[in-house]
Amino acid sequence: MRKRRPSFDATQLKLGLGIPAPALRDGALAEIERRVASAVSLAMQSDPRTRLELAADVSALLGEDGDKAISVAMLNAYASEARTTHNISFGRALALFAATQRFDILNALINEIGVQIVTAEQLLTLELGDAQLKLSRLTKRARFLAQIAPEIGERS
Repeated sequence: MRKRRPSFDATQLKLGLGIPAPALRDGALAEIERRVASAVSLAMQSDPRTRLELAADVSALLGEDGDKAISVAMLNAYASEARTTHNISFGRALALFAATQRFDILNALINEIGVQIVTAEQLLTLELGDAQLKLSRLTKRARFLAQIAPEIGERS
């Protein structure tokens, strides 16, 4: 029997400069739970920790312990596309992606609703680009004003 292809397409992980389209049409988010489960699976597979260690680290991030702690069985259920009754909550998904540092996977999921995630490191690059754009506009404005503005104290 051939292994089924995961619902989450890992080729979506490349940071593109394109603008993601918002999910507005009927059915745009159909099967999203399957893609989330597949993305959770990919994040866990790429992490060097055991599932037991990962479950403990995600639980710690959430401040959950005892009977509220995330178990390995729960992580496995969250990562299974076939177990449709065990969808991961948004909070737990965020904790999992934070624990695994797989923001690229989270970003690919978020792109489905027309949003792009920017990490703190990427924010510096965006701020630099914004500053350069403002500087360019101010330079153009200064050149224009230099041509038409009289010197202060100059008589007309």
